[in-house]
Amino acid sequence: MSIPAIPGGMMSTGAHAVPTHSATIQSGPQIITPNHTIYINNLNEKIKTDELKKSLYAVFVQFGQILDIITGKSVKMRGQAFVVFSEVSSARSALEAMRGFPLYEKPMCINFARTTSDIIAKREGTYVERPKRQPPPPPPTQPNPSLDAAAMIGGGSARAIRRRQQRLAAAQAVENGGTASQPHPTQPQHHAPPPINPATIPDQPPNKILFLTNLPEDANEAMLGMLFAPFVGFREIRMVPSRHDIAFVEFSTMDIRPNHTLYVNNLNDKLKKADLKRALYYLFSPYGRIVDIIAMKTPKMRGQAFIIYQSITSATNASRVLQGFQLFEKPMRIQYARKNSSQIEVLQGVNAETQKKKEEEREKRRRRKLAQRQAAAAAAAAAAVGQLGGTPGVDAEMEGEPPNRVLFVSNLPEETTDAMLTMLFNQFSGFKEARRAVGGIGFVEYETEAQASAAKLTYHGFKLTRTHAISVTYAKH
Repeated sequence: MSIPAIPGGMMSTGAHAVPTHSATIQSGPQIITPNHTIYINNLNEKIKTDELKKSLYAVFVQFGQILDIITGKSVKMRGQAFVVFSEVSSARSALEAMRGFPLYEKPMCINFARTTSDIIAKREGTYVERPKRQPPPPPPTQPNPSLDAAAMIGGGSARAIRRRQQRLAAAQAVENGGTASQPHPTQPQHHAPPPINPATIPDQPPNKILFLTNLPEDANEAMLGMLFAPFVGFREIRMVPSRHDIAFVEFSTMDIRPNHTLYVNNLNDKLKKADLKRALYYLFSPYGRIVDIIAMKTPKMRGQAFIIYQSITSATNASRVLQGFQLFEKPMRIQYARKNSSQIEVLQGVNAETQKKKEEEREKRRRRKLAQRQAAAAAAAAAAVGQLGGTPGVDAEMEGEPPNRVLFVSNLPEETTDAMLTMLFNQFSGFKEARRAVGGIGFVEYETEAQASAAKLTYHGFKLTRTHAISVTYAKH
């Protein structure tokens, strides 16, 4: 791929050369040797310097180790930046791949820098310190009648001289637009605490508390609360006293565990589906092999997407680096998906049919255990009735009606409802419905006679309250 050169007429700014306006109208290209540094212009001038550096790092780190990113907000450096790579091959790959890539809705213009970066020069031993720019000499002082008058007023005594000096200092301060008062030398000076380097913080196992560093000076609990409150399980923000740059964010749970799939929201929903998927692929592919990107334009899925990686490590690295990355003027919110993708299950050898069989077997085991517990409870209830000898009236009533699927429940408290009966009798399999009737009675229906018999043996004589022991018999046909 041919590399267009930066035209002549460059103006030196720090460690690199920046093209001037006159350079853009000169004819005749100048060949620039590929080096470690690429020069980028046509950047969005409205983006803050810190955000621009973070975005440039996320975009270009995929091509190799980055030693430095140089930006500036001066008139000559607006919309421009330098990215210094450790290897020339990395810079060449980045130039060829990312030229014309839209960053903040403006296509980047990328070329090699004309001069070598100071970092590379120091590493290669060719660094030569540049002469420091001398400040311009102060303008000659003009005679000030007010200062001369203040100096001439008074006598020759020590007190007069001291007062004359005070008046002279006050007049000088007023002339300079300031005040004559100076801070007392004994006043304590408060220095801002040194910032924390995130690289020095040891990695901790995943837990419910996040540690935030390098916060802006105006950061407070309300601002951080607005940022983290949309996430599920958010509990509170804790600021550190006397430190505005660090804070802790606590969540109530860690139910969402790391997996292969990332859930990304707060995306620009005005983009076309193909453009959004292409931009997401460019951003997320440097961190590992992507199996699929899912993005839909339905009302419920607008501004959202799923990135499926082949490994959990790739998903974790992408989430850490790209969290809050400005994509089309909107910061992305990234977290692990609640469920792993079916494509990952297929790659792991778990297809849909196998998964369905596993769920069916799990349900069979659950029902088998429940039936065993019900049978044991029914046997215990029958043994208890046999030991007590039963109640004559009840025995006669039980013998009077043949077994069927509907149970007749009597001696219910007045406050009993259909919901209470349902909660009581739906513990047994085959439960269909429970109906409360007037006069402290109710009816409970099961699918089979055996299921109704198990419930009857268990709950006959059961005390709902201290004074109400319910009676359960077969209902009349």
